[in-house]
Amino acid sequence: AYITPKSPSILNSITNRSLKYLAMHELGLKVIEGDIFIDHLDELIEAGACGTAAMITPIGSITYQDKKHVFPANETIGLYTKELYRLLSGIQYGDIKDTYGWITIL
Repeated sequence: AYITPKSPSILNSITNRSLKYLAMHELGLKVIEGDIFIDHLDELIEAGACGTAAMITPIGSITYQDKKHVFPANETIGLYTKELYRLLSGIQYGDIKDTYGWITIL
């Protein structure tokens, strides 16, 4: 699943919307908008953060109250994170055909 917070303090960015769309339509992932509680981190195989500049970047671990959770994909970029980056950057740079109508040539 592609899980993203649903919060008024989180910007509903075009980057996150694009990644959610690609996760669902290209990778067949379920998109969930909601919270992941700290005691459920062990259910995740990889984690990432997204933004305009970084697009998507892996998170190797999260430490909370002296307990460190390391995601299984810590040693490398996770398969989903890597593929989402490849797809979105490929569309942005013209290496992958934009079948979604996202790119406008000025």
